[in-house]
Amino acid sequence: MGSGEICALVDLDIHVVGGDFIAIMGPSGSGKSTLMNIIGCLDKPSTGQYLLDGKDVLNLDENCLAGIRSSKIGFIFQTFNLIPRMNALNNVEMPLIYNGHPKGKERIMLAEAALESVGLSERIYHKPNELSGGQQQRVAIARALVNNPSIILADEPTGNLDFSTGEEIMNIFLKLNRDGKTIIMVTHDEAVGHNANRIVRLKDGRIIYDGKPS
Repeated sequence: MGSGEICALVDLDIHVVGGDFIAIMGPSGSGKSTLMNIIGCLDKPSTGQYLLDGKDVLNLDENCLAGIRSSKIGFIFQTFNLIPRMNALNNVEMPLIYNGHPKGKERIMLAEAALESVGLSERIYHKPNELSGGQQQRVAIARALVNNPSIILADEPTGNLDFSTGEEIMNIFLKLNRDGKTIIMVTHDEAVGHNANRIVRLKDGRIIYDGKPS
């Protein structure tokens, strides 16, 4: 900022194994978003290493990073980020299009299967403004799943939902984790965080706790 330098993350060392369900927690400004952006290959660390499946992300060009984002990582956001003019099916199809999947019956079937997996098989032709907040988040989850990524990154996935709807969404996450997906989730909600099997707490860019929910 100006002539000053801010270290968003400091001496951070974290190891994620396949099948983990991690909640990243901490106050605003603690480095959660920066960490998620690095894990999601949206940002590169200025120093150090980020090894993803044994490959150092720092050595990959933007085309390789885009390929990783489209095939290995599914993103879920607090604000859903659905395209308003498109129905649920078309929204879920978008990652398939970006990944070069040809137009046709198979692409539609993949999108339909993803929506069915989150309980929205009867809402596939509804646009976002015709869906509740919980249904929109289910569409967002289906969109994240459609390319069958091994890692799901979720940024405050229940932040815009009421308590009961948030519980429904967390039950979907728990099922995905039981099915083998690695889930890394940012949340401010202690109750939501305790659904994870591991909590990483940040403060001033440093890890102050890494272990089981207490």
